[in-house]
Amino acid sequence: WGADIPLAGLAAIGAEVGSDVPSLVFAQSGVPVLMEGRGEKATPLPELAKIFHIVVAMPPVTCPTGEIYAKCNSRLADAPSILYNMRQAIIGGDIGAVAAAMMNDLAASAEMLHGEVARARETLMEAGARGAMVSGSGSSVFALFNTAEAVRMAAEKIAAGGLRAVPAKTYCPVV
Repeated sequence: WGADIPLAGLAAIGAEVGSDVPSLVFAQSGVPVLMEGRGEKATPLPELAKIFHIVVAMPPVTCPTGEIYAKCNSRLADAPSILYNMRQAIIGGDIGAVAAAMMNDLAASAEMLHGEVARARETLMEAGARGAMVSGSGSSVFALFNTAEAVRMAAEKIAAGGLRAVPAKTYCPVV
C-alpha cells in the first residue's frame, strides 16, 4: 500500500492482529525470522537464508489451537541451546543436523488428539524425509528432504495415498 512504514513497525502492528502476522510481514522480504512467544515476536535472521527442500502435508482434520495447548503436558521449550543448535545447523547447511534439532512441544498433543497428524508425519518419514515435524499446533506437518527431486517424488507418493501434499522450498533472497 506504500505506507512507508519500516518492516519492524508493520510487524508490531501485525502483532495486534494475530500471533503469526509479524513473521508474515518479514516473509515478504524473504528474510527468515525467529518466532518467539506465541509467534508474535519475530526477529529477522538474514544469516539463515539457506534453501531447504520441504513437503507440507495437510491431514483432513483441524487442530484448534486452544485444544492443543490445553492438552500440552510439556513446558514449552525456551532453552538458549535449542536456538543455538538450530541456528548453527542452518548456517552450516547441514540438513541432518537441522532435522535433529527440530522440535515442537505442541506436536505430541496434536498427534495424540488427532491420529491423522501422527500418520501424516509417519508417512512423510516413510517417503524418505530427513525429519518431519508438526507445524505450530497442527494440523499441517512439514518435512525436510535432500533434493527438489526427492520432494517431488515424495509429494506424488503421499498424494497418491490420499493425503494432500505440497512441495516447496525455503526462500533464499539474492544476497
